[in-house]
Amino acid sequence: MTTLASFLDCNRYLFDCVCPACEQDWPPQDHLPSKVKGLPKAAYLGKEDAVKKGLSKLATLLQGRKKNDPNGDDPDEALRFHRNLCYLSGSLLRRPHALLITAEDDLHEALRKKALS
Repeated sequence: MTTLASFLDCNRYLFDCVCPACEQDWPPQDHLPSKVKGLPKAAYLGKEDAVKKGLSKLATLLQGRKKNDPNGDDPDEALRFHRNLCYLSGSLLRRPHALLITAEDDLHEALRKKALS
């Protein structure tokens, strides 16, 4: 499996990256887990009962994801949605996980759109 550090080839740019992804030798994003249910227990944060409740809330929240596109018509609603998604997924899933990355990317885009509105 290709690791993030070798994928980025930081040595080519003459610096030593010390981000968590490089330091912990994470795989590139397209090799990260993307599902949220059925992962090993070590992939979750918190106790089993809290994780089950959180996963149920996360599933409900994810159903509204298309409606709350960060490029949608209502920047305030998109910002609220993506902030909640980042908070909930970040409290349930251990890094690295693809949902955490895409949720943060969408939140950044919603913030950018809000700032420009």
